[in-house]
Amino acid sequence: MKLLVTLLIINFQALAFQTDSLNHLPYTIDIPEGWTIKEGCTETDCSFLALQDNNQDTFLENINIMVADSPAKNYSVEKYTDFSIGYLPTVVENFELLERKKLPNNASVIIYKGLKSGYLQTWKQYYYIIKEKMYIITFTAETPRFDEYIEKIQKNLVSFKVR
Repeated sequence: MKLLVTLLIINFQALAFQTDSLNHLPYTIDIPEGWTIKEGCTETDCSFLALQDNNQDTFLENINIMVADSPAKNYSVEKYTDFSIGYLPTVVENFELLERKKLPNNASVIIYKGLKSGYLQTWKQYYYIIKEKMYIITFTAETPRFDEYIEKIQKNLVSFKVR
């Protein structure tokens, strides 16, 4: 019984650390259970990493948040989404746009796939422009595992909020 209580306390402390370590940021997001915050998390670039699936797993699925100033006042998310879709083929081999959707409140989402760093990957990327800041929330998974992961972490992606 004492061991169980100790394990529960350690687990609670680990979860509290994850949540507390984001308190200094101007936004919030629910971190998927068991994922870790990548060292060096800042307001403009913060990542969360999945656990290794097994000893042979060399790709860690991840969520990344990037923040930048909007290039102009009243800049539309559509313009930025167009820019990104034009740029992505320069960094992703065999780039294929799978989905693009406009969301309310100057936001959009795209899903694309391609080859990067030797891995066939699929990305789901949310774009928000809020108070002249651009927020990009990106989930990345190996393509064969994308559907399995997105089903589990979609609620985390849409939990993003600017304070």
